[in-house]
Amino acid sequence: MEVIIAEIGQQNIVAAFWIVIGGLLLSNAGLVIQSVVSHFQKINKMRADINEAFKEIRELKKKEKEK
Repeated sequence: MEVIIAEIGQQNIVAAFWIVIGGLLLSNAGLVIQSVVSHFQKINKMRADINEAFKEIRELKKKEKEK
């Protein structure tokens, strides 16, 4: 009987270990995905800012030619 209890305890320890390892891996994967998404959001904002700047430059060039 003690052998069965010991085996069940060992299985619980192994299961708990893999639950902890799996949780760490998933949380790290979540952090990586979050940082990648944030990075691309920043890139898209920078592109939008650059496009807006080019529009303003074109407008200024048109005004300069009209003078």
